Amino acid sequence: MSWYTIVQVSNVGDVEVAFETVEAEVASNLKRDGVHPDVLDQLRKSFEQGEASCNLHPAYLQTLFAEMAPLVTDGMLEVRCLGEEFKSTWIMSIKEGRVSFRVGPWDDE
Repeated sequence: MSWYTIVQVSNVGDVEVAFETVEAEVASNLKRDGVHPDVLDQLRKSFEQGEASCNLHPAYLQTLFAEMAPLVTDGMLEVRCLGEEFKSTWIMSIKEGRVSFRVGPWDDE
C-alpha cells in the first residue's frame, strides 16, 4: 500500500545536519525493511529543501527518524510528518544523538 505523507526537516541552530550524515544508516534500514530505494531520494529532498512527499506510513517514518537520531551528534533537527489522515501527524526533535521531544501520531481509539 502506498501512503501520501509530507516530511518536513529543519536544521535548528548554527550547525547544519547534512543528509550525508545519516544516509548510509537510512539506506541500510530501508533495505532491511524491503522499502524501495527511491524513498532515499525523497528523504534527501526533505533534508535539502525542507520538505518532500514520501510514500511511506507516518509511523514507519517516525521509527526511521528515531533510528537515525544517534548519528545526529552535532546540530539539531526538527522533523514534522503530515500523513493522509489528520491525526497521522507527528513532531520530533533530535539533539545530541537522541530524540529529545516527540509527540504523535494520535489514534482515534
